[in-house]
Amino acid sequence: MNPKYSRYYTYIKPIINSKAVKTYSPIVFSIITITIFSLYAIRPTVKTILSLQISINEQSQVLEKLNEKSRNLTEGKANYQKIDSSLKNRLNILIPPSTSLPQLITNLYSLSRSNQASISGIQFQPIDLDGPPITLSKNATLKIIELSLNVQGSFTQLNEFLKSIKSLDRILEIKSLNISRTQDGGLIMSVTANAFYLKN
Repeated sequence: MNPKYSRYYTYIKPIINSKAVKTYSPIVFSIITITIFSLYAIRPTVKTILSLQISINEQSQVLEKLNEKSRNLTEGKANYQKIDSSLKNRLNILIPPSTSLPQLITNLYSLSRSNQASISGIQFQPIDLDGPPITLSKNATLKIIELSLNVQGSFTQLNEFLKSIKSLDRILEIKSLNISRTQDGGLIMSVTANAFYLKN
């Protein structure tokens, strides 16, 4: 034996030959081995459990939001049922459940005549003509009807026409307007606007 290591062996040999070491060392090494293998075996399981816990928390948050939305819809429906029937009719006129273009055109011409102005043309952007549904779905979406019209008259008449749009039965959002002078010295106002309706 190498003299360099012989003295270490001399110190270790009595410990190795000790009865306690011989008795308990297999148990200790077995416990250490089992612990190491257990850690490697349990680690993926722990990761899976943590991942599942995160997923459960996220799903719980989504479920809570859905429940809150359901409660809001139920509350909104209950509040709508409490609205007076005359107010419901008014809402249906302001934002009807169909395109109702003939009625919109009639209202605009009537508005121009009441202000002594005249509409020389109305143009609608392409749109699907939808009739009123049998029942209005709670998932109905707000749709836009884009239109443009030309109104002729004096400055006062055109100004009064614009003011009167606020009292129109149908909600009309003015997007732009332009006033120019005609060859005979009159004024013509070009208006682009949006009307709205609910589509099932």
